[in-house]
Amino acid sequence: MSAKKIFQYENLWLWLLAGATLAIVCLVRLRLLGVALERDEGEYAYIGQQLLKGVLPYTESYSMKFPGIYIVYAIILTIFGHSHTGIHFALALANLASAFLLFQIGRRLFNKTVGVSAGASFAVITLSPAVQGLWANAEHFVVLFALAGILLTLSALEKDSKPQLFLAGLALGFSFLIKQHGVLFFLFVFIYVCLFYFRKDPGALQRIILKVTPFVAGGLTPLALTAVIYIGTNNFGAFWFWTFEYASEYVSLVPLARGINLFVRAFGRILQANWLVLLLSLLGLASVAWDKSIRKNYAFSFGFLAISFLAIIPGLYFRPHYFILLTPALALFAGIGLSVIVGGLSSRRLKTFAALCVLSVSFAASFYQQKEFFFAYSTLEASRYTYGLNPFPESLAIAEYINKNTDEEDAVAILGSEPQINFYARRRSATGFLYMYPLMENHKYARLMQESMIKEIESRQPKFIVFVNSGSSWGIRPSSDPLLFNWQRRYIMENYELAGLAHILSRDKTIYKWGTNAADTYWRSIVASSGNIGMLVYKRKI
Repeated sequence: MSAKKIFQYENLWLWLLAGATLAIVCLVRLRLLGVALERDEGEYAYIGQQLLKGVLPYTESYSMKFPGIYIVYAIILTIFGHSHTGIHFALALANLASAFLLFQIGRRLFNKTVGVSAGASFAVITLSPAVQGLWANAEHFVVLFALAGILLTLSALEKDSKPQLFLAGLALGFSFLIKQHGVLFFLFVFIYVCLFYFRKDPGALQRIILKVTPFVAGGLTPLALTAVIYIGTNNFGAFWFWTFEYASEYVSLVPLARGINLFVRAFGRILQANWLVLLLSLLGLASVAWDKSIRKNYAFSFGFLAISFLAIIPGLYFRPHYFILLTPALALFAGIGLSVIVGGLSSRRLKTFAALCVLSVSFAASFYQQKEFFFAYSTLEASRYTYGLNPFPESLAIAEYINKNTDEEDAVAILGSEPQINFYARRRSATGFLYMYPLMENHKYARLMQESMIKEIESRQPKFIVFVNSGSSWGIRPSSDPLLFNWQRRYIMENYELAGLAHILSRDKTIYKWGTNAADTYWRSIVASSGNIGMLVYKRKI
């Protein structure tokens, strides 16, 4: 595409609007780079940190996620440093890259108007606290590699390029390696590639298989290399247990009725924050009924939307950040909706003016709806608004204290699901159980997991134990086995003394006590009492 064509008068203003929108998105992300890590980020960062030391996931740290996200974080830590601001800066770059890839997909499938508006719409929706957009969850990177794979596929099919088709499969395979949900994007594109070649040569099954082989080979490469590494290091059993056996238990815990309720609540918040953009998506979705110009590639777009929706369903948890997997398809249909609105106008200038008005109002409504979060909240307020009284900001202070009072070889145990503390402190976890949720859930492995955690902590005798008094950090259920709680009361009383505490009084006030001040029985009882939220830091007795 020549520079002359890009900057023709009728296109210039649309580009300027998209540029201004992306500039606002970047300014918001840069302003709030310092938001504290949430616990998923803490897990990825800590295991990524361990990976850089040569420790494989699932050997000393347990998780049901595939290892791709830890590789991504290890790369981020290497390039941008071991800090929460570096992680969020990398996310900002990844988000821009995804918006650009979506622009290219929309332009290739339809036209520049669809591409520009889809890319900008994606950036706006994924900034929203309704999808926890400021935090570097795995879904952001699943989307990045999935979009790269889709764009490479479209280019490969156009040029009939086997190397590009292999790279497309490789990108989609790595999307799957980042999180299991990514396999759906790989399967979607695989079906699309098969149908593409079948339409061209419906009777030649053997030739179709040969054409598709590079794509399949690329897609299987990341998982095959992972299997080889774990088999070669005699750790395949641990990998298989956590990513397949336990994961299968995890996705069967939420009943359908509760899942539907979770979906309605989560999507309702997204709709409230971005209702005009999503109205464009709805228009784009319905436009096939009357607009012939979009029918050629509508099947691909609708399939992309359907598979994206399926990607957020496993487990029926419908957590806000899961919806990031759905945003590219929604943004693409928003671009289609805008193209349909202006498509019936005869004058190019009138089309440009209408597109500018519609997009400007849609984006302005999203920014205005969330103006306090985007432009006024501090990093503390942004964290509290999104995650309530979860002790994410407090983890920084707790980790700083631990770092100053330990040596590099010292281990730290977190009784709670706050692995970001280990990452900030740069200290090894005394147990591979970074989350308490698997130990509290109602499945056949829960009791065994509790027993294993107890053995690990007792054998490693960590210098510090942090007890997190927060229901969201434990996920206790009426059916939860009490073994771990009964053990920790006795074990800590016999072997540890209180060295510090954080008591969260409100969204903007936390009291910290250290040393003899923390040992005061009043503060200890306050933080430990039911209904209060805080963290107790225990130091091993000499």
